[in-house]
Amino acid sequence: MSSAFVTTERARIEMDAKTKPLGALGRLETVGVRLAVLQHTLAPRVDSARVCVFAADHGVTDEGVSAYPRSVTRESTAARALVSEGFVERV
Repeated sequence: MSSAFVTTERARIEMDAKTKPLGALGRLETVGVRLAVLQHTLAPRVDSARVCVFAADHGVTDEGVSAYPRSVTRESTAARALVSEGFVERV
């Protein structure tokens, strides 16, 4: 869906009409609305995107306040390694 002029209001209406709770995507929704206005379309695209994944074990699990055990960091990092080694297709 393209238009010569997309307003912030129109882009926000389109974003809010998606099947999701209002504001569920947080800052990503704001970025999407801004991108729609900048690209003059209600279906903006990012053709060359990158995803950076960072993981760390900073010892908070030792304090008993983390929602997850230390092993979750290791498992998450291992999943990233599967992608970087080509075992999982990059999207």
